[in-house]
Amino acid sequence: MNEVLKTINLNYRDFRNINLVFNRGKFYIVIGSSNCGKTTLFKLLASLIPTDNMIYCNNILLNEDNYYEYLVNMGIVERVNRYSFVYKKVIDEMMYPLYNLGYSKKNILNRINELLSFFDIDYFIDKNINELSYLDKQKLLIIISLLHKPSVLLLDSVLEIFPKNDSFIKKLKKLVKNGLTVISFTKKLDLEVDKIILLDNYSVLGEYLPSKVYEDDKLFYSHNIEIPFITDLSIKLKMYDLLDKEYTDMKEMVDKIWP
Repeated sequence: MNEVLKTINLNYRDFRNINLVFNRGKFYIVIGSSNCGKTTLFKLLASLIPTDNMIYCNNILLNEDNYYEYLVNMGIVERVNRYSFVYKKVIDEMMYPLYNLGYSKKNILNRINELLSFFDIDYFIDKNINELSYLDKQKLLIIISLLHKPSVLLLDSVLEIFPKNDSFIKKLKKLVKNGLTVISFTKKLDLEVDKIILLDNYSVLGEYLPSKVYEDDKLFYSHNIEIPFITDLSIKLKMYDLLDKEYTDMKEMVDKIWP
């Protein structure tokens, strides 16, 4: 079985009978306009809002008895704020969670160095947190959430602040290929993911493969979600038979028009 996280008839306030399945090694975005329920769903999956017997991760049913067993499967990241960090030094902030999980100091340092090297930001380790830019602080929170090797990474309005084609996101997608499941809650449409889940008014309007978003582009526009410019342009050029498909990459589209 490839599913790693699922909800079964999830009910909470305005959410009614939500059934979602997230598979291992896939990148998802949950998208919708403001106040559609994205953050509430994020908190439910992250066990930040109590629920009983409606959410499973790795076949562990989330309830009061299984809370910690469920939670250890999760990496949970919110936007950077003034309460995001406890320590002044990056190294102390990174060591703290694994100490709590009983890792030895040697294993902690090995894991920290492994992730910093993978993301090409080894220099973080010698920094004070207040020396980091806002974006680097966000990267640090993501890395900390990955230290214990979770099965699922939940991101609430996090990737919106990253520049397009940022190398950090490319590295994150490599982890997805190795089995990590990423679920990004966002207002920004990304067509380079595995599946898009559209929310509105605490309901799931649809689940889309990126290639099928074009067929329902008016629905996305009606919910104030803009199709990326390159894709929107390619849709219009396709209407005039100047292209034979939709594109997400400018260079690929230009090469097709002017080979």
